[in-house]
Amino acid sequence: MNIRIRSLSKGAPRRFAARLLVFGLLGSALAATYVGVPAPAAAATAAAVRSTLPLLLVHGWSDSCKAFTAVDTNDPGTSAVGAVDYFHAQGYTDVRAVGYYADGGHTSTYHTHGNVTTNDATTANGGDCFVNVVDTEATKHAGDCVNAHGLDSANAPADDGFVNSSVEYLGCLFAWYVYDVNTTEGTPVDVVAHSMGGLVVRSALAFSGSGNTRGYPTVALKIRRVITVATPHLGLTGTNAAIYNIQSPGEEITDMTSCAGFANSCQVTGIAQDGSSVDKTLQTSSLLKALEAAGLPRGGDNAYWALMGSSIQCSTASRALTSCINFNQLGALSTY
Repeated sequence: MNIRIRSLSKGAPRRFAARLLVFGLLGSALAATYVGVPAPAAAATAAAVRSTLPLLLVHGWSDSCKAFTAVDTNDPGTSAVGAVDYFHAQGYTDVRAVGYYADGGHTSTYHTHGNVTTNDATTANGGDCFVNVVDTEATKHAGDCVNAHGLDSANAPADDGFVNSSVEYLGCLFAWYVYDVNTTEGTPVDVVAHSMGGLVVRSALAFSGSGNTRGYPTVALKIRRVITVATPHLGLTGTNAAIYNIQSPGEEITDMTSCAGFANSCQVTGIAQDGSSVDKTLQTSSLLKALEAAGLPRGGDNAYWALMGSSIQCSTASRALTSCINFNQLGALSTY
């Protein structure tokens, strides 16, 4: 998650920074060959088929599938093509942007672009997603995800279908979608996830399998590769956590919050909308504790993991990671 100290309202899409990082992953994590960030012109060149497996793109907090389709002409650091088109041009034949917020417009505020309306509807319904897992899985698995992790937005006013859905609930819906692809299409998948989307995917892998009591599939998911970009795997901490909990409180922010050393609670100082300092007592979320206890999840296909800009130190020597890709020259993007 790319955190900057700034005024926030209902969220801050980080799609433009994420796209730059995602493009840099192509030749390294997905192809398992370490190369640099490709030149923008490469996106326009047709490539031989690299993979016919479904490549699932999972967006982050308060964002939408537009993160992978839009091009911001006002941002000089943005590539000339969206991520979906780029991956297609690089030989990935089945690229699917996956939404997990309820259909309909949600208003976020981006610090240089003002209000941005996001919509996780499918392309058939005016959005930018290949699939929305709320549409496909919430009703089908109402006895699983919904009962285990809270009702969906149609039945529970406290869940607005946006940033007040629990990450574990979204992970459950995503897990059942992957399970459906694994079983009905008979194929594993690859995943690239940005920001909170990485925790959604990690939850899906960590909590699926025999014996789980969380409503997730009872068989291990077949995910071949997972690449997370700017995902707070160890949570939002310190001043950053305080700012988000003060300015943009919600279930998802609560789920991503942690204290140093995963202490149960901590006192931190943040900044309110009016610029004043505010002391805040925070708690390490039960979700992050459960994910840490689960370790690095491999699923049923011995998933290859690679991290970019993560709160987990990217070190294959100290952690059971398959690969580490650090772009330290990108400054704040490597903070988490």
